[in-house]
Amino acid sequence: MEDLVIETLAESGFEAKLDITSVTSTDATIRNIRLNRDGKEVLRASELRAKYVWPDIRDGVLERLELEELTLQLTLGEDWKPSDAWLVKLLDDAQNTDGAKDAPSRFPKNGVQVSNGTLALNSPLGEATLYIDATVPAADQFDAEITLAPSALSYGGFRAEGAGFATLNRNGPTFTIEGQTQTAVLSNADIQIEDATLRLNGTANLDELTYRGEIAINGDKIASTLFAADAVDLTWDGDISRNPGLTATGQWNLTTKAARTPRPARADELAETLSLATALRVVPVTEHYAPTLVKTVREFLVGSDLAGTGQLTYGPSGFTVTTDTPVSVTTPRNRLTLTPRAETPLYIFDRAEQKITVGLDAGFTRPASLKLTNIQLEASSPNGIKLDGISQFSTRLSTTENWRVTGVNQRPVRLGPIRAELNYRGAESPRRLAINTNLSFDGGLPGGYVEDLALRGRLDVALHENRQVIDFTPNPNARVTFARMETPTAWIIEDAEFSLPATRSLFVKRPDVGLLNARLGQAEFTFTQPETQTSSAQRLELQAEALSLEGSIFGAGRQNWDAIITNATYQSETLPAAGTKAAAASAHLTAKIMPDVPVELTLDSPNISAQTPLVNIMNMTVDLTGTPLVYEVAHRNGSIKLIGTEFAETAKAAGLVQFPADGVVNFADGRFTGQTNLRIAKANDAKVIVDYAYQNGVGEAAILIPSVNFTNNGLQPQALFPSLRGKIASVEGEAQARLKIGFADGALTHSSGVVDVLDINLGTAPGPIEGLNTSVTFSSLLPMETDGPQTLTMRRFNPGLELEDGTVTYRLLPTGVGVDFAEWPIGNGALSLDPFTWLYAAEENRVTMRVKDVSLGDFLKNIGDSKIEATGTVVGTFPIIIRGVEVLVDGGRLSVPEGGVLRVDPGPSVPIYSQDEAIAVLREKRASEYANLARDALREFRYRELSAAIDGPLDGELEIGLNFDGANDRVLNAQPFRFDISVAGELFNIARSFNSNAQVKSEILRQNGALPQGILVDGEAIP
Repeated sequence: MEDLVIETLAESGFEAKLDITSVTSTDATIRNIRLNRDGKEVLRASELRAKYVWPDIRDGVLERLELEELTLQLTLGEDWKPSDAWLVKLLDDAQNTDGAKDAPSRFPKNGVQVSNGTLALNSPLGEATLYIDATVPAADQFDAEITLAPSALSYGGFRAEGAGFATLNRNGPTFTIEGQTQTAVLSNADIQIEDATLRLNGTANLDELTYRGEIAINGDKIASTLFAADAVDLTWDGDISRNPGLTATGQWNLTTKAARTPRPARADELAETLSLATALRVVPVTEHYAPTLVKTVREFLVGSDLAGTGQLTYGPSGFTVTTDTPVSVTTPRNRLTLTPRAETPLYIFDRAEQKITVGLDAGFTRPASLKLTNIQLEASSPNGIKLDGISQFSTRLSTTENWRVTGVNQRPVRLGPIRAELNYRGAESPRRLAINTNLSFDGGLPGGYVEDLALRGRLDVALHENRQVIDFTPNPNARVTFARMETPTAWIIEDAEFSLPATRSLFVKRPDVGLLNARLGQAEFTFTQPETQTSSAQRLELQAEALSLEGSIFGAGRQNWDAIITNATYQSETLPAAGTKAAAASAHLTAKIMPDVPVELTLDSPNISAQTPLVNIMNMTVDLTGTPLVYEVAHRNGSIKLIGTEFAETAKAAGLVQFPADGVVNFADGRFTGQTNLRIAKANDAKVIVDYAYQNGVGEAAILIPSVNFTNNGLQPQALFPSLRGKIASVEGEAQARLKIGFADGALTHSSGVVDVLDINLGTAPGPIEGLNTSVTFSSLLPMETDGPQTLTMRRFNPGLELEDGTVTYRLLPTGVGVDFAEWPIGNGALSLDPFTWLYAAEENRVTMRVKDVSLGDFLKNIGDSKIEATGTVVGTFPIIIRGVEVLVDGGRLSVPEGGVLRVDPGPSVPIYSQDEAIAVLREKRASEYANLARDALREFRYRELSAAIDGPLDGELEIGLNFDGANDRVLNAQPFRFDISVAGELFNIARSFNSNAQVKSEILRQNGALPQGILVDGEAIP
């Protein structure tokens, strides 16, 4: 029988060795079976037990076949079906006796049992050894428990090194699989997983190339070109089909440890893309947060734990991912929660368009509890995994706390709790980014560092290839405010508020420059400068109806700014002093900023009006050039009005309200210096040159008046110096002045100067003065005080009699004028004043005038139209009382103690009497001729003594009593006359008309009309 079996197998191409241990009509046992084919062993079994029905066994028909320790060599083709020719034929023969259509199956009726089998498998996965216990009830059915010996397998580019076990059930083309493999390495060209566990629990249909059930894989140290992790656990439960292409639908569950993008350069690239950093970097404010966003996204990309579950639909057209619960992405420092939106897939990949679409909500715990709502993202991708670029991104962004970062200059940056809408369109040309937000911000901006900036509106950014353009649209009625802004200069802007209308190209950023173009409305700013070593703290307030601002911001700290200001007002309590105000219809400001050098400034305005504590400036053209620490201001075409000092009140009272002015102001080391050229219109545009210096509220000025002319209808000195009012009038002549004043906080602290008076004519209460000259050195101007005694000269002074070439030594005191010496020469004598002090505030001042050794002829030469001549020496005293403009002589006395000759020309109306005619007048008592007789005697009158008493006001009813006696040798035989003359009237009129109009009372001897005793006429006494 053994030979029969061996021969039968030989007919089928097998070389067989076997031992038949028993044979009956119903069963047989064969041991130590060895089958070789083509010189190669293909099957081995320690024992075979066959059950059959005789004589069917002769046709190879069995009831059951049991194999112990079966070892089989098996090759599977790409269709996962046996490809060994002998096995294919054997399986076919098992189905049919000779291949006939209706032939009975040769497969054992009650199946095949394999125990402790070993399968040396050569399959599409590679060569492997399987340990099998199987029950095969039919040719297309089996139940098997399979253990995979450690093997190295590969398929579809995947490679595995490991072992496993499975329970496998086949029913026709359907396979039910439950098992797992443990591999040291699971990899293909793109991915490698170390210590991987692959679990299967599902059903596969080999004819339909489908799989339904669970696939799970977990492992350590997963690495691929796109993805890496320290651990991954992925479970899939659903349907997979490869007919005609790969499709899948099912539930997924994923957790990872330290999932990451393996290549740092790729992580950087993805972080830049996903954070929209390219766009955000060009927008002021967001430029500070772009690095933080990139860093935050990169942290997730280079190491985060993922946990999530959801559904996947995959097919030739792409795939869709949805989630059942939020996906958690966690790093050591941060947590990102991805939340699905209702009825919106989390992730869609359209293979035809090579486009990814994402819709979800997201929240970060860092950097500032950032929440992104209704994220809509579209991106280009060739495979749904690799990201080539974002074409569209929109979201509503919000934070609940301050978002703080460190700026590029290491200064803190703060973004307050924010709600914003962000829309990025990367597929357009140019790419566009829109941010609509209410902003609260501290940090760097073009032009400075700002604190508490509040802005409400939308920024639209166009990302061109070589530039980025930002447009701005404000919210309705929105105002821009900020609390503080540090500028590249020493100045700080505080409490700013303005409107910013819709503006195209508000900011344009090019590779080499950023351009800011803003039109501010109803702008309000406060500028401050901290105290420095050379300057106290400064503060000023500026308001403008409109401000047009253009700035060019270059690299390395270079900036150029250009501002046009409309209808501006200015207020300051420090610059240049408290109470300063200014206004300008327009002004043009430029600033050039360079690293490590002071800012270069220019400012020009055609019409500035200002008020300081000392002056009002009106309608002045101003040009400024320099730096904030050193600059020059040229001003012209305007006028200055003095205010706030005693000088100002004096100028106002004098009618000098405004002075045309031009000049230059310089500022350096915290100190203002300059020169102003003023013109006194009331004095025929006399020039006044003022050189001044000012610092920290304290200043000084040197005032030069080259020449000023006083005229009756023009400027009068008493208008400039109130203390002279009522004392002088009708001043005509020239003056020159060199004055110095010092002031602090708007008040004079000291003043001095020199005033030269040249040929001044003026009226005074005592009388007119001509040709007055003096050089007055002042130690104080207000009040007026001279630096010691001063000297003046006057060509003429006529207090009733004309005086010439007078000299006065005087001192101006705060309370009045002290006269130390005053004298007018008259012939060999003089008229002088005793030293006195004329007090401005006194109701009454007293002056004593003295006549010393004056020839009576000199004294009288200008009286009576030069018709009086006299000899003799006059002495006398005039006590004078001055009450305001009233000048009184109180008990004045003159005398000629030694006598002399008096010659008076009475005029042609007075006859020259002969002795007889004179006696006849007396004898006949022709009283009407007594006066002429007396006047005739005065033609050559020798007097013994002359005295005069003077009382009364010089410009009123002055009374002069004149007494003298003597004789004329020709008249009445030299009989003596005694004159007692009383004159009343204004001194000037008396002096001018003394020869003809004086009221003269003559008494000869004791009574009217009587001759003196001892007068004889023709030898007898006249009764």
